[in-house]
Amino acid sequence: MNNTARMSVISHFSNITDPRLHRTKKHPLINIIFISLTALLCGCETWAEVEVFGKSQKPYLLKYIDLSNGIPSHDTFGRVFALLDMDKFQESFLSWTNDICNNTKGKIVAFDGKTLRRSGDKIKGKKAIHMVSAWVVENNIVLSQTKVEDKTNEITALKNLFEILNLKKSIITIDAMGCQKDIARIITGKKADYVLALKSNHKTLHKDVINTFKLKNAPIESTYQTNEKNRNRLEKRTYSLVTNKEDLNFINQNNKWTNLKGIVEVKSKRQIIGEEPKLETRYYITSLTNIKHISNAIRSHWGIENKLHRSLDVSFREDDSRARNGNSAANLSTLRRITLNLIRQDKSKGSIKVKRTKAAFDTKFRDKLLFQGN
Repeated sequence: MNNTARMSVISHFSNITDPRLHRTKKHPLINIIFISLTALLCGCETWAEVEVFGKSQKPYLLKYIDLSNGIPSHDTFGRVFALLDMDKFQESFLSWTNDICNNTKGKIVAFDGKTLRRSGDKIKGKKAIHMVSAWVVENNIVLSQTKVEDKTNEITALKNLFEILNLKKSIITIDAMGCQKDIARIITGKKADYVLALKSNHKTLHKDVINTFKLKNAPIESTYQTNEKNRNRLEKRTYSLVTNKEDLNFINQNNKWTNLKGIVEVKSKRQIIGEEPKLETRYYITSLTNIKHISNAIRSHWGIENKLHRSLDVSFREDDSRARNGNSAANLSTLRRITLNLIRQDKSKGSIKVKRTKAAFDTKFRDKLLFQGN
């Protein structure tokens, strides 16, 4: 691996405009970003820990960046990330993820939101920020994310993500908050397909779909079953798909749902050995007609919750982070997702926590995580 290849991971974040006044630029912005990213990869969680990491790992960092002015203080790290334009930081993040996942064709891309619980400040009347992420299921990669701005909602954030992402021929999954006519239209316009969860927030549509399965006895074109066993838990799911034009026309009156080709009923029977079974029925609308593809998309959507959100809370303690000033919470959130992407791309055995610990002590492994694929 030559130096040019090694430096390419840095180059994606080298063109961000420095928000500081010229007289306060003692440390180059790329130094602050690279030290922070490397420190998070090695298990650090606060700016004070990042400073300690930088000072203890100065010989390692000197291989990649100029440290003529030493290591920034924790106050400098916090101040810079509070000032840093989160949209520009996101653009660099997207540029980098496009390098490691440059084609979503045929892949399932799950969208979901997560609140950074301690990023708010009740005394100052500041609400906790909410981030919406795009997760590529097959690659375990956060493709991009965006903050839900004040006085807007997740729908606006979703539209902003769709605008910047290349989703051609991918399958988009969103929970009930994204089951909106505009969302279906935009996804179709991106030449992608959708599987959207349907709940009672769309009362009429929800009722019509339920009645189609339960009362009208609509012809079910295809069914599919899955059986999963996880230790002492058994779960059986039965997927039923209706694509009958007469029923879809009734449901989709005035063609409000772009490219609607099917409605789906999923019956789940979950049983923990020694307990009573739990039954659940869920409904979806979709532009797909292949029941196996639909079932895979529905089952895969949980990955954004379990493999992304849960990992951020358990392994990175995101919900405990008290970064609140300016854009610091959103930018630190992006750093965590960059770090998680780096770790997820490594196929060796070991949990996220173990790999972060190994990266802290093994510089060859650290280099492997930072510069793999370059």
